Amino acid sequence: MAVGEIMYMNERKVMCAPLECIKDRSSKYFIIEPGRGKAGRTAAQMAKELSVPEEEVSRIIPPGDSQIVSKVWHEEPEEKAGE
Repeated sequence: MAVGEIMYMNERKVMCAPLECIKDRSSKYFIIEPGRGKAGRTAAQMAKELSVPEEEVSRIIPPGDSQIVSKVWHEEPEEKAGE
């Protein structure tokens, strides 16, 4: 599974979905899997890095303990002067 930020109806949203759905729609996402990490800590870490409330992440991740496998942060292109 993956947790990432997407744009939906001109609003930034945090979404949890299969990796294939997230990676094409998000430049910032985490890959998660069931694991030893406490769900609350995992949600808190992702929320902090995505700059959203922890509750926004904790309500969308699967129940039970999970851990972050990797973090994918694609660099956003810088706007050129005059654009």
